[in-house]
Amino acid sequence: MSIERVNGGNNYQALASFQGDKFHKEAIDALTMAGFEIADQHYTVPDVGVELDCITNNRHGLAMPWEFKGSWQGDRPGLRRTDTLKKAVGGAYMFAQSEMALGMTPLLVMTTHFPQTGMGVLMLRCVKRNVVFAFVDSRDSKTLKWLYNADEAKLRDYLNYQLDLLTRN
Repeated sequence: MSIERVNGGNNYQALASFQGDKFHKEAIDALTMAGFEIADQHYTVPDVGVELDCITNNRHGLAMPWEFKGSWQGDRPGLRRTDTLKKAVGGAYMFAQSEMALGMTPLLVMTTHFPQTGMGVLMLRCVKRNVVFAFVDSRDSKTLKWLYNADEAKLRDYLNYQLDLLTRN
């Protein structure tokens, strides 16, 4: 396995940090291109201690919290790593318990890669949509535009539809 050299060394932690910073910028660019207002970045929710990568406002002024999980290196980039997926869902659950969550949509998770098989797929299927509103590919401009243009009623209908699907399965 070869590791990209970061600052002259082979440091997994530095590589992960480098890729995380790079993906954060890509995610912000994708949100901006879709029209979102970037209200805040790297915001720590005081009553639960979870950091949100970004808070956006869509065209209707609806606040949307985001978690970014993306990378390009390794055998399991993005949410293909189950530990990364668990961290995103755990943070989303903690955020859902906060006072701040009452005035926003459930957390949205933007990623570079989704699980394709195995435990990761099972984990994605069981996440409640009132905890994670949606998992979004950073290159999916159609979904980002829909989220940007959605009013409260459309978001509520989507959430109710997703919750209804979960109860049928």
